[in-house]
Amino acid sequence: MVVADKSSRVVKEKSVMNNCEFVSINDTVQIFTVDVYHFFAETISKGKKNDHAMHNICLDKLVEIYKVIFREELNVELKVIIVWTDNAPHQYRCRQNFIKIASFAERHPGIKIIHRLAVVDNFKGFHDAVGKDPAHLVRTKELEGVQSPTGIAVFENCKELLEKTETKWKRYEEANDPRLKDKGKYGMNSRKVFFVVETEEEYIRLSLLYPGRILLCDRSFIQDTHQDKAINGTTQLHEIRSTVDTSSNVSGPRNWPVKVSNLPCNCLQ
Repeated sequence: MVVADKSSRVVKEKSVMNNCEFVSINDTVQIFTVDVYHFFAETISKGKKNDHAMHNICLDKLVEIYKVIFREELNVELKVIIVWTDNAPHQYRCRQNFIKIASFAERHPGIKIIHRLAVVDNFKGFHDAVGKDPAHLVRTKELEGVQSPTGIAVFENCKELLEKTETKWKRYEEANDPRLKDKGKYGMNSRKVFFVVETEEEYIRLSLLYPGRILLCDRSFIQDTHQDKAINGTTQLHEIRSTVDTSSNVSGPRNWPVKVSNLPCNCLQ
């Protein structure tokens, strides 16, 4: 589950006085565009699927979505992405994920990523409640006879019954409706669901049924899977950057081109 804040702004309110309409700025209230994305995957085979590989496939998809949103709706280019996560060792605090962070600019040229690991045991918030919505929907529908026995069934039911592509907040903002101030930081603008598959055959088959909603997580090209361990002490890691070349007169991070290749597991480099 991902909750993405696209932008922040103040509230504009329309009022009528002496049969004349006025639009005023309420700078005491700040609102955000909040989009919620749910990613589902099958777990019937051995191993957890919500690992660093799935995380980065979903992240790349979100970046592509917001490139288009920023360009078409805001008329600006996406330049910086800030990712907040907990400290799950096999998702975010592992060598494999740090390799993906270090090579992010190769996949998305011109965009800087900042991955912030939250303080341990202090990362509860509204995003946890949003993540419970699919589980609540599945339980409720089971009592009504609508079953979700597989991951794809959960995706299909959530897409039909939980997804929202437009809410009242957009209408309020377009009309300068004073009720927009009730939105605050957490009022949801949209909710979309996606499904992650592990084989190209499944990707092709399901993409025909759900165009744009199926992601392929190819695990045959994952770097550095040695013993599947997290790096010690990385809860205090703040920034990843290239090393300093102490053998020359370079005073900062190295300034020659760097290529991080996407090599198969256990290969010779």
